[in-house]
Amino acid sequence: PKSRGGARRAGDDVLQGALPERLDDPLPRGYMKIPAVLVRLLLPMAGMVSLYFLFRGHDAPGGGFVGGLVMATAVIVQYMVGGTMWVEARLRIHPQLWIALGLLAAAAAGLGAWTAGLPFLTSRSLDLHLPLIGDVHLSSVLLFDLGVYMLVVGATILMLVALAHQSLRSPRRVVTPVEHEEAAEPRSAVVS
Repeated sequence: PKSRGGARRAGDDVLQGALPERLDDPLPRGYMKIPAVLVRLLLPMAGMVSLYFLFRGHDAPGGGFVGGLVMATAVIVQYMVGGTMWVEARLRIHPQLWIALGLLAAAAAGLGAWTAGLPFLTSRSLDLHLPLIGDVHLSSVLLFDLGVYMLVVGATILMLVALAHQSLRSPRRVVTPVEHEEAAEPRSAVVS
């Protein structure tokens, strides 16, 4: 894009992938470029924070639920700033798949203990010594928390994307009071 003087404006190359692409209107009315760029830059950081909450664990605040909410919120903010069309053209999020994989992971955590003859969802752990990393404690709780994380991300995004799609539908025709009264009048079945 060129400005009035013919030179490229500073920052246009950064904004090129951040702006929504629509055939009829490249920028919706009220679109703010700076928040759009900032939100896109913050998405990976929010993803890392959500993973931190996921791995923070069982004995400290955090886990799958709050990590999933943080990640879902980060994606929803993308919808708010960029619009539904922009996000769906770039982020390939399939909420139903996230929900299904989350349910499978949580069920696998419970069924693993059950097949070993223990009560459903009994925690099992394994201590490993990895060369370069050191001692690692793995627990079936992590698999369950991962399932909860995926389920929360999928369900939250599915619900809120459904609301976002309401804005894409054509608006209803406004009915005037006169039309409303005419529609409410009883009609006779006898034609004279």
